[in-house]
Amino acid sequence: MRQESAVASGWPPFPATEAVSPVGRPKLTAGESSSAHREVGSMSLMFLHGRFLPVEEATVPFLDRGYLFGDGVYEVYRLYGGRPFARELHVDRFYASCSGISLEVPGTRQELVGILDRIEAHAPARSYIYFHLTRGPAPRLHAWPDACNPALAVMAVELGPVPETWYRRGVAVITYEDIRWARCRVKSLNLLPNCMAMSEARARGAAEVLFVNREGFVTESATASAFAVIGGYLRTAPLTFNILPGVTRHLVLESARESGLPVRESAFTLEELQEASEVFITNTPFEILPVAVIDDRPVRGPGPMTRELMRGMARRVEEETGHPAQCSVALG
Repeated sequence: MRQESAVASGWPPFPATEAVSPVGRPKLTAGESSSAHREVGSMSLMFLHGRFLPVEEATVPFLDRGYLFGDGVYEVYRLYGGRPFARELHVDRFYASCSGISLEVPGTRQELVGILDRIEAHAPARSYIYFHLTRGPAPRLHAWPDACNPALAVMAVELGPVPETWYRRGVAVITYEDIRWARCRVKSLNLLPNCMAMSEARARGAAEVLFVNREGFVTESATASAFAVIGGYLRTAPLTFNILPGVTRHLVLESARESGLPVRESAFTLEELQEASEVFITNTPFEILPVAVIDDRPVRGPGPMTRELMRGMARRVEEETGHPAQCSVALG
């Protein structure tokens, strides 16, 4: 069965322009909203079923458990000028996610890195590498068989441009009930709740969502980690709070502590968030993105702590890849 989109990451490239409402709220136009949820640019070579092939020739067996059940995990890392950033941390997390669902990675780590190297060599300069592992084809039963043939897929996806004003002024987000499963530390292929939330955000002209759990605490975003400056402290939910161990989250916390910023890994409520002096989200594609509006209510936008962390991220990207970070546009 032909299924070219089955290896898509679900993380959007970004729209090329921005519309602003009369009250100054950053919004997506209908065209931008659509383009933010589709892949752009070159995806000429990928790895699937043990071989390299043009993406147009990729097929997925109907009985693959990833296709039938979402039984698998995925990972994404960024290229700057064709050079990978924080790849080892992402590969570490990939193995941890596989372990979390008792999924054995075929071959050695060195062999996986060799596949990634080859895909990188054919990737656009400004892109991300997406790879996932499913449990492979098997009869359609909920319990997986004792013997499986896991299927690895790897591809590069070119990133669309991000409006500079998103970094300089911030973006609009909405809050959304956190209805995801209880093991979000696993980067699972099961992303339907995230897709539902992001579709609601798109319909309301927002760039992202902030998940709020049943106890009223902010957990994270559909595609990112969430941070807020509250009472002078940089706060983010702890890893024990059913969130993904974000790689960019880890780097931001590391940078904050190195810079002497006051940090608390403690969850905050929606009410506390409304009193925050700064709010931002972090992930691999857009690094550090300030938030300017939450549920149609303006917040203060990027502040001194956000900019200090942007500077730290820009330094790290430059040191590791020799190319500028995307968020550096807000620092000029």
